[in-house]
Amino acid sequence: MAWLATKIEQDSIPTYVITCEPQENYHRLGVEQLMECRNAEIRFNSSLHAKLYVAMSQDIRAAFALFGSANLTVGGYERNIELGMMVYGHGRGREVINELYRWGTTRLRTASGTKLVKRRNPIRRTWSWNSRNGSV
Repeated sequence: MAWLATKIEQDSIPTYVITCEPQENYHRLGVEQLMECRNAEIRFNSSLHAKLYVAMSQDIRAAFALFGSANLTVGGYERNIELGMMVYGHGRGREVINELYRWGTTRLRTASGTKLVKRRNPIRRTWSWNSRNGSV
């Protein structure tokens, strides 16, 4: 998680984390590391079990999304029967990634029971997302 937090800061990556309130030490430590990131917004929702990871890119062909039920833990990989899907930014995958991004950054962030814990406080840079051609 320390590597991810460093990457988020160095590359000024807007990051939105919606998770349940940490009960386990590993989860608490991960959230604490993300709390130090200026570009990370953290929200808690106790009803959330699904996982959504969307990695947007200036070139949509390099973007990808992963969604499903698996936790990124040993149990999630070795013991539990989980389901997930990876979508790449090629062909119709572009539309799916854009929709997952919109869903995650708008609807899920404002869902009932979602509590803002830490707001993003990024160093401002100017860019906009053009979903038609996938450029920034």
